[in-house]
Amino acid sequence: MTHFARQNELLFAKHITQKNGVEIRRGIARTERELEMLKWRATELSTLFKRLYEDNVLGKIPNEVFRKRRIKRQRQTANTHCLPIHTAHFTTV
Repeated sequence: MTHFARQNELLFAKHITQKNGVEIRRGIARTERELEMLKWRATELSTLFKRLYEDNVLGKIPNEVFRKRRIKRQRQTANTHCLPIHTAHFTTV
């Protein structure tokens, strides 16, 4: 392999560049799919939380149950605040 690389430096460099480009595109595509899934999950959780809030207001569930769910939701959303930082990297590529 090193002999080939020495004899055909430009061809070898082109091959490595193409290989790296494919790997990078695959990584970006995988990350974008994960991001879409996380966005979908955040939307789903927001919808569920709104329903839970409405049920609490209507007296269908006790305040304590609502409070526990709200705290759990806040913990989950606290972990998603880092998403824009990661997506900003891919928008500049």
